Amino acid sequence: MFLVKFTDLEWKQAAISGKSVRIGSVLYYREINDPTFRDEDEGEGSTVYKSKVPLDAETHNRIFSGEGHKLSDGWTIDTGGVPLISQKSIFNPYIYSCSLVRRKKDISAIEKKFKKSARYYISDVWKFVDNVSEELRKHIILSVKNHPNMANPEVQKKIDQLEILPVIGKITYSNEKKERVVDETNATSFNPNTFELKPYFRKPTLYSDEREFRMIWLPNLGDMEEDIFDFMSTTDRTVDLSLNNHGLSSKPKSIKQILNKKGNKIA
Repeated sequence: MFLVKFTDLEWKQAAISGKSVRIGSVLYYREINDPTFRDEDEGEGSTVYKSKVPLDAETHNRIFSGEGHKLSDGWTIDTGGVPLISQKSIFNPYIYSCSLVRRKKDISAIEKKFKKSARYYISDVWKFVDNVSEELRKHIILSVKNHPNMANPEVQKKIDQLEILPVIGKITYSNEKKERVVDETNATSFNPNTFELKPYFRKPTLYSDEREFRMIWLPNLGDMEEDIFDFMSTTDRTVDLSLNNHGLSSKPKSIKQILNKKGNKIA
């Protein structure tokens, strides 16, 4: 099998040379103009309040904390059972996508779908993933230390402890909705800031012919005081990284199997 990245010639040459590999984010994929590459379903999906019980201000503001608007104390919303739907998840991890192709002869069919003029291969998965992790860590630390709005002493003190947690795997294709449903059974306990990884590896069946294999990088700084800084809500769209030891190849290189960090076979 082969891990193939379909791209333009300039990006292939930049990647193979180690000069620049572009890593996107959830927000980036949602906002791409080209419908072939735009993924409006990217990320965790929306939070949906479905209940005939009136929604008080405290519950509303907690459930929809990422919306940018608040309900004043003492106010309630009586939806009458009509769903209230949030914007999509505020979490914005870094993502890199390629295609997992079982047979070399199948590569050309996917290439035609993407209408790209070039391709390269991920010949050593974890060499590539770990190298990106290291460079993303440097990028975030430098960005935070140089950002005028990030002068909070606790952030500056802890930023050097930043970890980048990579997760890799095949995309599963399903038309199951990604909604996180809130009703009278869980309204008091629901926490919108609970990160769920599984939906990031699921896409609608419409895209199944892409045979996507995905790599995700999650910044982690451990526990911090509430509202100080949330790495998962970064506004980054793309990051162009220079990779010296990247595990990429311009020529097809067959991979027998792909293991996760625990040594379990995932492909």
